[in-house]
Amino acid sequence: MWRVKYCSDGAAEWSAEYEPRVGRHVGMISNKQWNRLVTLAAILRITDWRSEYAVSDVDDAPEITITITDQSGRREVRDYAGAGPVELWAMQMVMRGMAEAVTWQRKD
Repeated sequence: MWRVKYCSDGAAEWSAEYEPRVGRHVGMISNKQWNRLVTLAAILRITDWRSEYAVSDVDDAPEITITITDQSGRREVRDYAGAGPVELWAMQMVMRGMAEAVTWQRKD
């Protein structure tokens, strides 16, 4: 399991239990990266996605949740077993890819 968080001020947080970067880490993303992420979310119309995508015939698969918080509130989209649309998969891949470009500092 891993978790990544990007903030509008450029702050980034990573935590994982079974990844190569185990534990809690902090880093920074550029303003350009943040703006691209926000633009991508708008293009992909993330606010129109259902709150949950799942398949009924699988009971032990990865689950990814994307949470977006802005002036209108908090929105979560849960994707179990890759059941979501390709746009959700694309956002997941971009967010993971961005994490690989961050210079992380161990926090704990």
